[in-house]
Amino acid sequence: MHDHLILNSKQIHQKIKRLAVEVLEHHVQSNGLIIIGIKGNGSVLAKHIQHHINQFGTLKTDLLELQISKSQPHDSIQLPAPSSGFNYSEIPVLLIDDVMNSGKTMQYAIRHVLGYNPLCIETLFLIQRSYSQFPVLSNYIGLRLNTTLQEHVSVELHELTPEIDRVILN
Repeated sequence: MHDHLILNSKQIHQKIKRLAVEVLEHHVQSNGLIIIGIKGNGSVLAKHIQHHINQFGTLKTDLLELQISKSQPHDSIQLPAPSSGFNYSEIPVLLIDDVMNSGKTMQYAIRHVLGYNPLCIETLFLIQRSYSQFPVLSNYIGLRLNTTLQEHVSVELHELTPEIDRVILN
């Protein structure tokens, strides 16, 4: 099976900027936003989103990382308290991951964050595949992609060298 380039670096970062603007527009009345990236590409994507939110607007943000073990999802690492002094029950939470496949990882993340009694939870994905198996609402999506179960979406995001970022379908 051959690899197919779905998004190049320029296209990825155009989508990230658009997503950041959408988040800003939706939270124009908010007092702040807690951004939580799923460890790995979700965290890198979350840093890019936060950067553009700070670049384009005045919404105060706090960036956290959530590590979810695929083999032991109930043993997720506890989230630290937001460094900005935000209280989870007073500020919206935005959970970010690179690809929504089945929805299972995000379902565990949502379940974990619910333990902090958040004001609300939203989700953001760079890529949403067409066949989720768990009921996860995608509030912000960079690209909807129709794939088969046998196909794999590979996202390469680099914090320090974003010019080589890409999304591949294989």
